[in-house]
Amino acid sequence: MTGVLEGVFRTLLEMSMTAAAAAIVVMLVRLALSRAPKAISGMLWFVVLFRLLCPVSFKSAVSLFTLRETASSLVLEQMPVMSGTADVPTAAVSPDGLAPAVVSPAASAPQTLSVMAVLAIIWAAVALGLMAYGVVSYLKTKRSVKTATLVEGSIYESDTITSPFVAGFIRPKIYLPVSLENGERDYIILHEKTHIKRRDYLVKPVWFIASCLHWFNPVVWASYFLVACDIEMSCDEAVVRKMGDGVRADYSSSLLALSAPRTLITGSPLAFGESHTFSRIKNVLNFKKPVFWVVILAVLAAAATIFILASDPAEKLEMSTADKYLQYKTEYIGDNAKVGGIISLMEFPEDISVDHFELQTEAKPYGVTIYLNTDRTLPEALGFEEELSIYVHNSAILFVLVGNADTVDFKLIADNGRQATFSYTREETNALYGFDVRSYSESSEKFQALLTANTVFKHDLDGEAAGIIERNLTVIMSSPAYSSAPGDYIDAHREEYEAILKLGQPALDYMLSCFENGEGNTLKGHIMKLLCQELLGPENSFSDEALLPSEWYEKIQDFEETELPDYVYTGDDPILKLVYETETAEHQGWGSGFTVAAPQVFGSYEEDGYLKVFVTTFYASYHLYGRTVDMYTAGVVPAAITYKLNADGAYALEAYEHAKEGSLFAPSIRDYCTMPVSGETIPGLADEIINDYGKDNGLKELQNSNLTELLEANGITDAVLTD
Repeated sequence: MTGVLEGVFRTLLEMSMTAAAAAIVVMLVRLALSRAPKAISGMLWFVVLFRLLCPVSFKSAVSLFTLRETASSLVLEQMPVMSGTADVPTAAVSPDGLAPAVVSPAASAPQTLSVMAVLAIIWAAVALGLMAYGVVSYLKTKRSVKTATLVEGSIYESDTITSPFVAGFIRPKIYLPVSLENGERDYIILHEKTHIKRRDYLVKPVWFIASCLHWFNPVVWASYFLVACDIEMSCDEAVVRKMGDGVRADYSSSLLALSAPRTLITGSPLAFGESHTFSRIKNVLNFKKPVFWVVILAVLAAAATIFILASDPAEKLEMSTADKYLQYKTEYIGDNAKVGGIISLMEFPEDISVDHFELQTEAKPYGVTIYLNTDRTLPEALGFEEELSIYVHNSAILFVLVGNADTVDFKLIADNGRQATFSYTREETNALYGFDVRSYSESSEKFQALLTANTVFKHDLDGEAAGIIERNLTVIMSSPAYSSAPGDYIDAHREEYEAILKLGQPALDYMLSCFENGEGNTLKGHIMKLLCQELLGPENSFSDEALLPSEWYEKIQDFEETELPDYVYTGDDPILKLVYETETAEHQGWGSGFTVAAPQVFGSYEEDGYLKVFVTTFYASYHLYGRTVDMYTAGVVPAAITYKLNADGAYALEAYEHAKEGSLFAPSIRDYCTMPVSGETIPGLADEIINDYGKDNGLKELQNSNLTELLEANGITDAVLTD
């Protein structure tokens, strides 16, 4: 409920800003038209009323509101809520799009209201209170004239009032004080009948409702006052025109006499009573029937003003989706308005909506948590794998546009009280895309390529390499459009080109499969041919530039990979033998390549039939083409490996825990540096592993030694290693 109320309040804030701008323009035009009939000034106020009550309008190239598309960035956005919330078991989803392994039920956790939600509640309470005041005051006014005497038609006299007024919405009635003299009764009745003829008894209540909705905006209340003043002066002018200039003195005297305090009318904003006495007297005394050409010019000026203020800018239809996002680009996660603008543009499945968001700005890692509501139930809400990539994509958008964002969490709250959290880090996202995603913000074309590439990713949940390649190829082919030379496109997007090369063998395998599936002599085909030639190396490819991509692929099909087995530890240490087997299987590469592991053991601990080994492993996977060994994936990962002793005396793998990335690196190591059964912390072990990480500890030399041993065991002594 608060989410809906907050959404209404946000929309109303934008409407109020637009209406305030329109009202200020009307006030200025009103001054310029001071000599024109007040009926023309009264027309202008209808455009302000329209802006107060209607959030959309027609489009025009001459609209005043050329910046309305970015109005939300000027409105108070969601403030970060740093107060604690109850810990709720959640499901973590990594950027590879795999469904969470655990989804735990939770009672409805106490949710901290956002600042915007609190403001929305206050706004609604005050608005309802003001409307209630208006209704009660109107009923009191009607009750005060229950004893009024019918004079004629819809005209009544009452001894309980001191000023005439109109009341009623369906059959409005005129109420006159009994003290009116016969001479002034005629033009007072004519004045009130003019109100009824022009439906002023309906206009004022609508204005009052609009003012209640926008009670926080002083410009709106000033407009409400001026509207009533213009309406009264317009009716005064109608009386003078009809009865002649001779009544101006007597009419002004009557207005002054009727300006005595009127508690009931003053307290009833829905009843149309006499007010603004001195402005009206001055206007009546100075009123002269304007010449025809002045009226025509005033009407034209008013019509032009109304058109300009009532229309929305046509330019906003031309703004691309990429430009809409890029207008909110910021270096700081604490920029509430811009982060809120980015989130407002994000796309989610139809039955998932954004409720609010929280910002973490006090200390690193800086991040944002986006709270989502869904009508689904969990875990069924997580059963659509094609939708999981949407969270990856939206987190990437935030990392692209918010310079110091370190983490993005999507907290999905289902109807059945369960929650799931989709968590992403900048490091993971950069690794998934193959380069620093911040570069997507360099131009509208590059950012559009990011948005377009999401459709590729949706169908590539099981192939990270394919997703990275397609995203980068999309960027490379985006410009320069004036050229047909593949080299120009590559030169314009060298970072994306290098990102594909860094993938090594997976990139080669994928692009060769594209040729096999029919990719021909297109721009994409030419770029992929150049990529494949670099990945294969001069010894193993055909660098003839005259060959078309299709011809090159036909020729390259005769080129075969030499298959080798994974490295196998040949030493006598039984624990090392277990570790080598586990690490090799854990870090198996793509395709038909072979894997070599080089572990460093920091300690092994046995307890109640379980063995836990703590290692840091340098692993790498390779492909062998001719005499070229291509390393296509590698890493150094600390881990804790737990084995269980079986009845036959052999150990079987029980659990594999590896260090997490980024800010969670050290905490995750400390979490798993415990005994295998009791869970007691092993003193000093975590610090030893953490302090050793990244140092020249011999792992690279061991890796090269193991690789050389494997190659020589298979009769290869002159291989060349490429990264």
